[in-house]
Amino acid sequence: MTDRKAAVRRDTRTDERLSVTSRHVHDYSGITMDSGAGVSIHNHQFSGSTDIPIMVGDGKHVHRYNNNTTVDRNHIHVMEGTTGVNIDISGGGHIHVAKGSTSAKMDHTHDYELSTSIVIKPKRKKY
Repeated sequence: MTDRKAAVRRDTRTDERLSVTSRHVHDYSGITMDSGAGVSIHNHQFSGSTDIPIMVGDGKHVHRYNNNTTVDRNHIHVMEGTTGVNIDISGGGHIHVAKGSTSAKMDHTHDYELSTSIVIKPKRKKY
């Protein structure tokens, strides 16, 4: 009986961890880096929100993101990928970072780096 209770307790902790992290998304925004050589130098702005978390173990999670850049020189680019794992910050919140390259348009791509908005963990009420 004790083993069964311990197993249930472990499952409850896991469920709590999943429920806290599964109810959030992050916003992000930024500017791509300049286009490469041989292309009229320009950049694009971007903004978006991540999808819900994907658990990767040890209480860590990542998010998928997908957005279009702004139009510049009559074209846009697509940005998509997966953030790095959650990075805890003081005050109880966390962020994610990601970097990559946009889709190719008009014979060029843009590199980008992004950092998500902070998500603050809800404080548990003490009864």
